[in-house]
Amino acid sequence: SLKNEYGITLLAILCATLMVISKYYFSTDSEKDPLKPLKRIDTIIPRGFVLNPIEISNKSAAKSLIEDFGIVDLYVSKNGSTQPTSKPVARSVKVIRAPLDPDQFAVLVTPPVADVINNYSGPFHIVIKNPKFNDSEKLIKAKLKRKIYYYDGGPHE
Repeated sequence: SLKNEYGITLLAILCATLMVISKYYFSTDSEKDPLKPLKRIDTIIPRGFVLNPIEISNKSAAKSLIEDFGIVDLYVSKNGSTQPTSKPVARSVKVIRAPLDPDQFAVLVTPPVADVINNYSGPFHIVIKNPKFNDSEKLIKAKLKRKIYYYDGGPHE
């Protein structure tokens, strides 16, 4: 009777192990990796925001530097020219790379900012920013603190 119970227990463990292995082996990719990016990005747009697709002029650089998302400043060329002088359109906006087509980008903004962006035809030039700093001026001020040196009136050369 003890051998019979031992055999049943061993058989149950073997069946459970086979079920776990087969579930992992035959599962889809999204079941294997719960942290994998969502295919339906529109389900995670925060209330009060919109996801505004944009065309980026420096797309090849953006694709190599932005994996899923980043913080950027948007610029558009003045008068539609290709000259390096450009006009700022939006600052410190989150840009998101499309999960279904990694060549496409969109910015996560409030509707009034989306209206401003949509007033320009684009394509937009992006400048990637450090996400820890909300504003480039704050970064500049943090690095360039004024130092005052006092001359004590002694000999100098």
